[in-house]
Amino acid sequence: MYRIALKMLMGDRAKYLGIIMGLTFASLLITQQMAIFVGPIIRTYGTLSDVGLPDIWVMNIRTDIDENDAWRFSDGAKVIAYVCGNPKLHVDLKFVRIEPYVVPKKSLTGDTTERVDTRVPQILYGFPHEALNVYVGQQMDVYIEAPDISGKIASAVVESTTGPKSAAD
Repeated sequence: MYRIALKMLMGDRAKYLGIIMGLTFASLLITQQMAIFVGPIIRTYGTLSDVGLPDIWVMNIRTDIDENDAWRFSDGAKVIAYVCGNPKLHVDLKFVRIEPYVVPKKSLTGDTTERVDTRVPQILYGFPHEALNVYVGQQMDVYIEAPDISGKIASAVVESTTGPKSAAD
């Protein structure tokens, strides 16, 4: 069977050479297409990699407030953010906005009194990047001045040996 196919193919020399030349040319085109595509991409990447990162003027902090304490929140309250693990590094925050949608709580602490079905409103605060040397994505402890349950204003931050504590997180 193979012998008959080879005899038919090689019997007509023009067809045989046409097939070989066609396969060679198709292989050349396929390999060159990749080079034609990669060339402009590399040139474009070169200009993008030389640009560098932009200067960050304002850092925004997204805070979660437990839905049970949401009634205590006021956008005019005094807010202080601390770098986790170092209570000496802190900055006053400025209110930016409230996210209009209450979302499920993402980080669970494992505390026995914590509910897993908690939903949290998210509030954004901002501060100038020069005020504190932190990085984008770094977690911080945020303390918000809020009235206690009796309606009186509670102290926002109380210093202790383990770090700052607050009447309302």
